[in-house]
Amino acid sequence: PRASQSSGINAEYMGEKDEITGVEIRSATVLDSSENSDAHAVYHIHVRNVNKDKGYNIWTIMKRFMEFVNFDKQLRESLVASHPADIFCLPHLPPKLLKPYTNHTKVAFVEKRRVLLQVYLRRMIRYPLFRRHPLTLAFLGVRAASVSTDSERESLST
Repeated sequence: PRASQSSGINAEYMGEKDEITGVEIRSATVLDSSENSDAHAVYHIHVRNVNKDKGYNIWTIMKRFMEFVNFDKQLRESLVASHPADIFCLPHLPPKLLKPYTNHTKVAFVEKRRVLLQVYLRRMIRYPLFRRHPLTLAFLGVRAASVSTDSERESLST
């Protein structure tokens, strides 16, 4: 695996201290428009932790594409401040496409985006720095995001 020179961000096998050991986006649901929002897809993300007992080792969260966009932006901003040399390892989201030119509720569009979002998440969790980051843990339903201390930040990269 590729590693950065600065903090040794090696992609590594999951360890006992990892809260996230796998992700899969199995499906998406298109919700009709309402008073408060346009029609949109919600992606069903199945998150695994093989370190937990059966019954507690898999959970499902649902996210819109814009939630992925906001998460990615926050994570990149945090990493630029704390681990600037490692930002190149963070995968990129599928591109945002303008709704006037692309029907975001078509089955083919939703399925392609589902696959690309799954690739994004799987590539991201290969790296301890990313999968252990408080923003990632909050996004994937492990725990609420909080401001971490310097010692906690150090443990993210080990």
